Amino acid sequence: MKNICDLFIKNETNTNHFRHLTIFDKSFLYIPGKFYSGYLGLNVERITLVSVVIELKKEGVVALNVPIRYRDNTLLSVTDGFNSAKEYGLSKGLETREDNTYHDAQIPLYWTFPITNNPPDKAGGVIYVDKLDGHIWTYLEHQEYMYDYNNII
Repeated sequence: MKNICDLFIKNETNTNHFRHLTIFDKSFLYIPGKFYSGYLGLNVERITLVSVVIELKKEGVVALNVPIRYRDNTLLSVTDGFNSAKEYGLSKGLETREDNTYHDAQIPLYWTFPITNNPPDKAGGVIYVDKLDGHIWTYLEHQEYMYDYNNII
């Protein structure tokens, strides 16, 4: 099964490395001097973009390899995400809050909500709510995405 992805650029970035993206997606138009951010509008296999993410990281560019279904579909609002996180948290005896500081550092796949009543033997935590279908991301799912799509350990 093909997993077609796009690159998501976190901050406005102007790098000549973007010119190489036309090799992978002929429809991408690189404009020298332009600052890019957000989705670039690519449609490229996941594994191909992993190497691009690695190269951009070497230049200090924060880029994420994101399945296009997150780009092309309507996503959950932060309020709906928070309601899912709150419901899940309550089922586990945890409390959470809607905290905008966490949203600034978001990736396009999930909302992040801090756990506010950490048990004394725990170091803290967050609840990740998928922006597409509202499911709660497990720790393993998060680790697999970061490694398999972005080579982040």
